[in-house]
Amino acid sequence: GIHDAWQVGYFGEENPDALPGADPDNDSRNNHDEYVAGTAPYDGSSYLDLWIRQVPGVDQMDVLYYPRLAFRTYEVERAANLTDGVWIADIGNRPSRAP
Repeated sequence: GIHDAWQVGYFGEENPDALPGADPDNDSRNNHDEYVAGTAPYDGSSYLDLWIRQVPGVDQMDVLYYPRLAFRTYEVERAANLTDGVWIADIGNRPSRAP
């Protein structure tokens, strides 16, 4: 699930720290998650952070995330039951807002 060029670029060849499940920076995000998020696997302060906040005065929540990478596309999905694996894009009719 990780491109060889990404692994070799960060870890060189034949380095056990390059395994998809490894977490060489001990930030609780393994290499696969770092690769998908576009963050650095050897920097414990480099990880995708996501939080939700209430929009004051309206019945709406904002989904905020950092870092935002220009070459990535992010999509909020929702599920009625987190264990059945059925996720639905949550685009609705809500306006898009920047935090």
